[in-house]
Amino acid sequence: MTFFRSRRRRQPSPPSEEEREEELVIQIDKARKEWDVAQIQLAQMSDPELIDYAVYRLKAAEKRYMYLLKKAEQKGVSRSV
Repeated sequence: MTFFRSRRRRQPSPPSEEEREEELVIQIDKARKEWDVAQIQLAQMSDPELIDYAVYRLKAAEKRYMYLLKKAEQKGVSRSV
C-alpha cells in the first residue's frame, strides 16, 4: 500500500537579477541593524567576562556589513532598488 504518491515537483525558477539585488539590499539593511545592536550592547556591557564576546560580535557584524556593501558596489546595486 502506498501512502505517498511520487510526484515530480517543478523546480523553482532561479531568482531574477532584480530579485537578487532586492535581497542584497535587504541583507545589507539587516547587517547594518545587527552592527548597530552590537555597538549598543558593547557600550552597555559591564561584565568583563562578556566584553570579549561583545567585541567579537561587533567585529563580526561590521565585517559582514562591509562585505555586503562591497558586494553591492561591485554589482552596481544602489539602495533605490
